[in-house]
Amino acid sequence: PEARDQLVEAIATCDIVIESFRPRTLASMGIDLDALHRRYPALISVSLPSARNDADMVAHDLNLSATSGLLA
Repeated sequence: PEARDQLVEAIATCDIVIESFRPRTLASMGIDLDALHRRYPALISVSLPSARNDADMVAHDLNLSATSGLLA
């Protein structure tokens, strides 16, 4: 909870928030981007998740290269 509060305080000073967590990670930390937008209407948020909601594999360069056959 303390780290969450610190993160929300830091977000209060930002114009843009960019996150690249796995899906549902922010929610598990108690962070809700919709609630943050209601609290800070001018906030711009960008989500670049490292995996799809239904994917088990995280989309990092090494994983993508191996899956595509570039490392074959």
